[in-house]
Amino acid sequence: MASPYFGPLSQAQHHLSSKKNHKEALACSDFVASSIIDLLHANAIMKWHTQPKYVSPLNVVTRSNGKQRLILDLRLVNQFLMVPSFRMAPQSTD
Repeated sequence: MASPYFGPLSQAQHHLSSKKNHKEALACSDFVASSIIDLLHANAIMKWHTQPKYVSPLNVVTRSNGKQRLILDLRLVNQFLMVPSFRMAPQSTD
């Protein structure tokens, strides 16, 4: 796995506090645990050995076909990301 991405955060990041997981994630704890193991084996996530400054809550959504999906709720963290604005140049269709 490549080095983890730590994007630039605004100075207001000290207002972040860890939130609890959503009710659906708590009710589907077996699914959450197996999904995390799958993500670890796929090198999509990595185990962290130090105390994080913030832990994003998890959620589980059940689709209409009954399949479950693990969701990482990053809404609070997104408020503090410093995203540079840029303008896309129009592309010609020639």
